[in-house]
Amino acid sequence: QTVTVRVSDGNTAIEITTQVQNGAWATSKQDISALQNGNLLITASVPNANGSPEATTIDHVRLDKSILPPAAPQAGTIWIVDEVITSADPSTLTSITPAGTGSRTMYDRRANNWVNLMPLLFTAEYSSGEVIEVQVNPEFSAEEALKEARKYAEEIGRLPKVLRRDARTVWIHKGRNPFGGGNNNYLIHTGMADEVYIPRNNLEETLVHEGSHTSLDSHFKNDPDWLYAQEADGTFVSEYARDNPNREDIAETFLLYLAYRYRPEALTQAQKDWIVEAMSYRLDYFDKQNLDMSPFDN
Repeated sequence: QTVTVRVSDGNTAIEITTQVQNGAWATSKQDISALQNGNLLITASVPNANGSPEATTIDHVRLDKSILPPAAPQAGTIWIVDEVITSADPSTLTSITPAGTGSRTMYDRRANNWVNLMPLLFTAEYSSGEVIEVQVNPEFSAEEALKEARKYAEEIGRLPKVLRRDARTVWIHKGRNPFGGGNNNYLIHTGMADEVYIPRNNLEETLVHEGSHTSLDSHFKNDPDWLYAQEADGTFVSEYARDNPNREDIAETFLLYLAYRYRPEALTQAQKDWIVEAMSYRLDYFDKQNLDMSPFDN
């Protein structure tokens, strides 16, 4: 069936046609800049079984082109919200077991390159079913390596289950360098955690960001519905997302989604209002993805 949608300001009208699919229909994004501010009349009509048009009308939509989307904050979202997850939250880590050493290729931000090492290996097992190999740079002693492996495996176990679904490894190095995600991996530099993230109470939030790269980006960043939501919101949640929309917007946005939907007590009212204003379409997008947010969805 063909649906004809007419949007009118009383003087000028725009008509769009679309098709019913699986009992529902939607239009693509439209340029309505030619319409004047004020109440709009929106009519959707579809032929009935006899071929006669039947229409549904909405007359309470108001257009105000003077309202602009909120500007993107300068900081990335890990610097905007903190303590969404804390060390008091339970971890699904059930065991961390030494597994000897082995030849591995790891990324090290200090070299800005891939390095071939013989890291100390550990097997992290989670009650939610994941098994992740933790690879610790041999610059750590065996005792230090076990301590760091347990520490970060436990922190990763505090995250929503969906952020572990594609994780296969964790790389741990010394150095005051940013964490990383992607490559089915969490990249850890312990100096950055000890000197920056932990004192600023955003270690877990940083892991949420990197876990989004690891377990969300490849599933959603090229999805037309995500791109539509991104465009429909009309703004970004940080300058980092704005400047790198394909690479960073999911990771920047998902942390705020987690906070808004599952830990609203971590946000001020002003932050909640701003999130709704800046990313309502993207909130709705994540809601529809059936993400396994356990244990937060309990």
